Amino acid sequence: LLADNYLSFGLRERADAIYEALSQGTSDPLQLARAQLKEARFEYTRGYLPESRARLLRIREGLPKELLIEWQDLLAKVLLEQGRNADAVEVLTAPKNGDDQSEYTRYNLGVGLLREKRAEQGHTVLDRVGKLAPSDRDTLALADKANLTLGWDFLQNQQAAAAKPILQRVRVEGPFSNRALLGLGWAELLPNGERAKRVDLEDGSSDKQRDPFASFSTL
Repeated sequence: LLADNYLSFGLRERADAIYEALSQGTSDPLQLARAQLKEARFEYTRGYLPESRARLLRIREGLPKELLIEWQDLLAKVLLEQGRNADAVEVLTAPKNGDDQSEYTRYNLGVGLLREKRAEQGHTVLDRVGKLAPSDRDTLALADKANLTLGWDFLQNQQAAAAKPILQRVRVEGPFSNRALLGLGWAELLPNGERAKRVDLEDGSSDKQRDPFASFSTL
């Protein structure tokens, strides 16, 4: 508990010393693995991505089965943040435990698949997340985010007809409503991308600036 509190206050070195002492004084693999996961999560949230990845890979061997999903989810987040999309997809799909994964993990898998140009698989995964029956505000927001990501991916690939019903799933009152409405506007205006070109060419902006679907940064 003392180490956990040090970590919560950002005192990483003090927490690390206690965790290290703990590793030499206990034979409980579950307790040790949980301590390592806490440190790896701290490193991830503070932007120490190489350190977090190294720690997670180091504890993979001998990881208790109870912590596999948590380890898998955290490592995938680190890899996605580093742009190692293929590695993230492999981490999330190598163990055949898809039915046990959380919807948040599935969302990350869908994003990784899209980034790897595996669009059909990515669409399937995100569509499943977007259709979930939310039980609280967090899962409501996750469903909206999945539908927003999926809809904009269709728009980026000039598939406005496919994008419209997906974007219409996003709540009108929610954190992603404005971006969903913007996407619906583009879908109405740009059924095949032709009108977008004419409008953007008129403002004299550069090629990079006039392509509103150039990357996920549009979101």
